[in-house]
Amino acid sequence: MFTFDDALAARRTAPTYSVNLVFSPEIVFPNVCVAQMKARDVAVVIGMDIIAQGDLLVAQDIDGATVCAFQYPPARCTDAESK
Repeated sequence: MFTFDDALAARRTAPTYSVNLVFSPEIVFPNVCVAQMKARDVAVVIGMDIIAQGDLLVAQDIDGATVCAFQYPPARCTDAESK
């Protein structure tokens, strides 16, 4: 069980599971501990334990819309302009 404080500062618990997170046959994160949560219109929330394994880019496109990209394995490039 996972214990957390919700937005109203109430103590809650949620069941936890060990899952294999599969993005494609080549990109698999085995035995990831996940917590079941009730959220509207959200299928999954990716935590920093997964995000830290690759490169996450959040930017605005030419029309001002927010776009996200995730690259795994990471390129280890520190200059987003060089891509």
